[in-house]
Amino acid sequence: MSDITLDQIIEWADTLSPQDQTQLMAHLLDVAKKRHLTSTEKMTLLKAVQIDIDVIEEPSIRREDWYGEDGR
Repeated sequence: MSDITLDQIIEWADTLSPQDQTQLMAHLLDVAKKRHLTSTEKMTLLKAVQIDIDVIEEPSIRREDWYGEDGR
């Protein structure tokens, strides 16, 4: 095996075009699907797809606000 470090691979990945980075990520996800993932790896994948944005407006807890005055 060669003496390439993870840091070098990350640096090279940063130099790729966005399209090539997408292809690389798709390839790595395919590789990950073919083996059993640890709990930590599963949590990392879950956190990668989470969106971290502020809620513009809290939803109302009143049923009428959601379904109208007739309660349906």
